[in-house]
Amino acid sequence: MGRRPGKFRREALRAIGSMMKRSGDDGLRRLAGLAHRLRPELTVEPVAGTGMFVVRDGDLSATVARRTRLHTQITGIAQRRRWLAQDYMIDERLVRPGDLVIDCGANIGEVAMICAGLGARVIAFEPDPTEFEALSANAAATGGISAHRLALWNETGTLDFYPGNDTGDSSLIASGTAGEPIRVETRRLDDLGAVIGADNPIRLLKLEAEGAEPEILEGAMATLDRVDYVSVDMGPERGLTQDNTVPQVVNRLCAAGFRLRTFRQNRCIGLFVSARLSEEATDGPA
Repeated sequence: MGRRPGKFRREALRAIGSMMKRSGDDGLRRLAGLAHRLRPELTVEPVAGTGMFVVRDGDLSATVARRTRLHTQITGIAQRRRWLAQDYMIDERLVRPGDLVIDCGANIGEVAMICAGLGARVIAFEPDPTEFEALSANAAATGGISAHRLALWNETGTLDFYPGNDTGDSSLIASGTAGEPIRVETRRLDDLGAVIGADNPIRLLKLEAEGAEPEILEGAMATLDRVDYVSVDMGPERGLTQDNTVPQVVNRLCAAGFRLRTFRQNRCIGLFVSARLSEEATDGPA
């Protein structure tokens, strides 16, 4: 039997996305045109004067910070967001209209846009200046998202930040594979009451920091008292030796009164629920 047309189209779009990573401007225009012919609702346009691109897919759009990340959107923005929502275990039962969500390591704001689309108010933190520019554009286009160029950490100050956003691996922890470090401002989440509200209940803290999760949680222990759920990307990704952060993350969250609700093995993402919530409440989400 031959391949189904839909499957062939997805495979062709994936191949186009992969080629876009290495193409020059002329090649990128040709590839974008080919992608549009395969998926007429999809367009890719450069943002003048920047290295960013706007991908439009029907009623959805996303500003992408760099051409090496266009492949993440090229097979369809809606499909991409469904995958991310599944990975982080986010749905309409977990995130409800009017909820407050904190997105730490927001990158260009894809998870923030998912939560805003569910009616939540999202406060997003991203230290990389290029990704932050795309995050700001996506926040303005989506509504309900406030973007802040900060690195969350366990103390206030400045630190070297190692950009690796071509592969989505930027971190405050040197890995040996990232580019030249840049200096970024660091803050504890516990010190950001003026930004997130000193007493506001927080429905979800989403955390992805490529190995820096233990320090971020250390700087958020007081804030965790008013968080219902934490969805955290962890695993063997810390520093030069790629240490596994799972034990530290789990131990810190358990000490703060959380328990592991669900675990996604494919991405090593855990959804933790506060012991403050009743069993009835925790049986719903995820």
